[in-house]
Amino acid sequence: MNSITCRYCQSKNVIGHIHNGKKRYMCHDCHRQFTPSAQKKYISKEQREMVDKMLLERISIAAISRVTGISKSWLYRYMGTSIY
Repeated sequence: MNSITCRYCQSKNVIGHIHNGKKRYMCHDCHRQFTPSAQKKYISKEQREMVDKMLLERISIAAISRVTGISKSWLYRYMGTSIY
């Protein structure tokens, strides 16, 4: 019996699969995907200051992401712009 519960709708109608080497689940009721043990990663004040300085120097988002290890999607959200 499946003991995993959907974190969004609390349904037990979920299936598991591997994605990028990580165990992920998909709910058949709400069609959302989730990882039960996901943890939020917080960006420190020092990293934000470094990002601000790099942006002022007009360094590309890809380069900032490589140097700091921060995702490009977070950087775009931080800048307040959308990539879509």
